[in-house]
Amino acid sequence: MRFITFERTAGHCQIDLLTGETLTHALGNYLHCHWNAPIDERGWVESADGFEHPLQFIEREIKADATEDELAVDMDSCITVNEHSFEVRVLAEGALRVSCASVFTSAEPSNVSGEIVNGRMDFVRTHADFDARAFFWYVRDGLLVSFFNLTVTEEGRAFEILARYLIRNDDPWTAVPWVGSYEDLAEQMTN
Repeated sequence: MRFITFERTAGHCQIDLLTGETLTHALGNYLHCHWNAPIDERGWVESADGFEHPLQFIEREIKADATEDELAVDMDSCITVNEHSFEVRVLAEGALRVSCASVFTSAEPSNVSGEIVNGRMDFVRTHADFDARAFFWYVRDGLLVSFFNLTVTEEGRAFEILARYLIRNDDPWTAVPWVGSYEDLAEQMTN
């Protein structure tokens, strides 16, 4: 399978084409190439605690920001206050064999920020004690918003997912709690 990643920062954007048997393998290859991370036969990345799923590594090291939500927009001024984003999509079959193909449309910051606000309304009902940041993944049925706790220490980044909510394309005003493994998430991102 082929995938396309899009990483946006305040200074630049980078697009990568990935190949792998699965999204897990392709992202393992990405991390091996760009982060020099050792990977195993499953595509999992070596970490201090053994091997972890590449989506877990990407969430902790790339998507998680300790101060702002991913692609956060100030709702009063409509100014994007956190430009950083990392997205991945399946590259359409045959896209590289045609003379012109639109292969990727990045997230619109104000739309994503609004969806995170929708998820946050449900999150605070059950996690009132947390001032958690959020990031997102596009999945089969909509946008998966993840709220997390991140502590940066000399030993590294302590990262914990507190809750995930699916904001469905067919019902964007409702946030549905989502629970699953990183392989479940990878499957939701590819089918």
